[in-house]
Amino acid sequence: MVGGLPAWVVRSYGDSDSYKSVNSAHPNQQFNVVVIRSLLWPGAYTFFSRGAWTQVYVGDGLKHEAATYFPVNPPVMCEDPEERGVEEEPNPTETYLKKVEEAKQKAAKAEA
Repeated sequence: MVGGLPAWVVRSYGDSDSYKSVNSAHPNQQFNVVVIRSLLWPGAYTFFSRGAWTQVYVGDGLKHEAATYFPVNPPVMCEDPEERGVEEEPNPTETYLKKVEEAKQKAAKAEA
């Protein structure tokens, strides 16, 4: 039982009269549909008609509960720390070429 109610609801829809058939395998036929609905899992249905069963579930995957669920708010997020300044990446090739150029200039001044 779900909160004092039964877990299933069974209903019959359509024409429930029996009709005689020319087919001897099934002398009496009915053309109604029996629908079984779950109260515990809202959205779960079972259908039965003319010897065939079909089950369908169209729901959110949550069981019916008497108490309503209220999720707790997440904690307040901390602020991001202050970022460090960005500096250019060192390039050893440029530094080497700069030192070579300075050495050439010093040599040229020394010769003059």
